[in-house]
Amino acid sequence: KRVNYPDARMFNPSKIKMDATNWFQGNALSEPEYINSFELGYSLNKKKISTTNSVYFRIITNTLTRIQNYGLDPKPPYESVLISSMKNGSSYQAYGFEHFDNFTITKWMKHSLNVTINVAELTDSILKLHYSMPNMSWLMKYSVTLNPTKSLETVLSFNYNSSAISMQGGSGRFNTGPSAGQLGDNWQSDISIRKSFMKGRASLSARLTDIFKSARYSIDYYTKDSYSTILRTRDSRIVYIGF
Repeated sequence: KRVNYPDARMFNPSKIKMDATNWFQGNALSEPEYINSFELGYSLNKKKISTTNSVYFRIITNTLTRIQNYGLDPKPPYESVLISSMKNGSSYQAYGFEHFDNFTITKWMKHSLNVTINVAELTDSILKLHYSMPNMSWLMKYSVTLNPTKSLETVLSFNYNSSAISMQGGSGRFNTGPSAGQLGDNWQSDISIRKSFMKGRASLSARLTDIFKSARYSIDYYTKDSYSTILRTRDSRIVYIGF
């Protein structure tokens, strides 16, 4: 059993301006949501490979749900804006499959793979009007580690999140936060290099995140009285140098 508590922003009753037409106001009466999870898994560990496969079933209750209402900008010229807030909603169920493995391909190359497939029940009446069952989504995390010499290591990684119907409540990709709508797919690739010196007592490292500058967040968001499309991007291609 797991408990997801609202963060500080969700409790804050003060209105926060997100952009020209959207504001957010937390709900001080927000309560935690509860996740009851049942899992069955199998693990295999050998000299060059280790793998875990599991299936799960989850019941999420008292879900945190985002609601939207029309209001007025508190500053002149008092134009109409959308004010988002939080409330605790109903329950829903989800089930899925998860695979994880580490495999040593050669002495200087190994890989790691994580794949998760999730199917969630649609309980929101507004979502049911626009989307059909089942609400299936999946994610993949893959990395390759190269060690051409004892002192040099290179790691290439790739993360992918499929398009999904965002359910009310939860945290993480498959309980995708307090919003409801169609999430767009998202992917990102990173690379890091580390060189050791002085018999491993010192090292120089460099890391480049989001090589292709592809990371983004997009959602088609439905409420009873409105429809909106949200697209958020950032300058996520960043170079880190460490010693």
